[in-house]
Amino acid sequence: MIDMTKMMLVTYLTCLSSLAFGQRILPQVWFNENNISDKSIQVGDASMLYGLNGQGGAEVEWDYFWKQDFQRAKIYFYPQELKVVSGGLVKLDSLFGVELRFDLRNDRVEFKSPDGIKVIGAEKVSHVLIQDSEGLISQFINPKEFQLASLKGFLMVLGVKGKRTVLQSKEVLVQRPNYNTALDTGSKEYQIAKKNHFYYWNGNHILNIDSKKDVAKLLESLRLNGKKYLKNSNNKLKIDEDYRDLAHFIFESDSK
Repeated sequence: MIDMTKMMLVTYLTCLSSLAFGQRILPQVWFNENNISDKSIQVGDASMLYGLNGQGGAEVEWDYFWKQDFQRAKIYFYPQELKVVSGGLVKLDSLFGVELRFDLRNDRVEFKSPDGIKVIGAEKVSHVLIQDSEGLISQFINPKEFQLASLKGFLMVLGVKGKRTVLQSKEVLVQRPNYNTALDTGSKEYQIAKKNHFYYWNGNHILNIDSKKDVAKLLESLRLNGKKYLKNSNNKLKIDEDYRDLAHFIFESDSK
């Protein structure tokens, strides 16, 4: 007997390529009903990566990545043909059973393969499902789906309801050596820092919500008491979990 649930998921994913801004997000129901699980993200032998370019040389010394470790994933591409090293063309659709990571500084995706690290530009990727070491699955969307074409890397979905969603990006900051010889203070080495940014997509436009002031303004626009929420929730609005809590508050308030 055909598994209708799996058929519906495949049909849904197939339709994603023709959707408008912000509509490549998988609805929360797929996660709630466990349609995307450990069994649906399995790591293979990476033989499907033969056509991608190799990184060459040693692995990157600095941590320019969303997460430095490779993670198992499903990756979906914008419909296109890719010219491979051999000179031929390969139609890009999707890859299952791969391990990857996001290189934020160079705006590309890196794949782990038996032949070393393979790479592809982030602009060729529409969205990615990634499973972490604890088995939790997150979805990452190309920023241009939310009118942020100049943003490097991907946007992680922290909460979604209908056409609205709360999102996170990471920015890599390269800090030059600031050693002061006279005072013998500072660092002699380059330092890598990562800065989180957060957004609210209302279905048509993207809003920055990096600060408590931004969040209070957003909540007021949604006819919610921003000052009361910030006081009673004790939400510091610093990390992704804080913004997951914010998303939960916003979307749960709709149903009251």
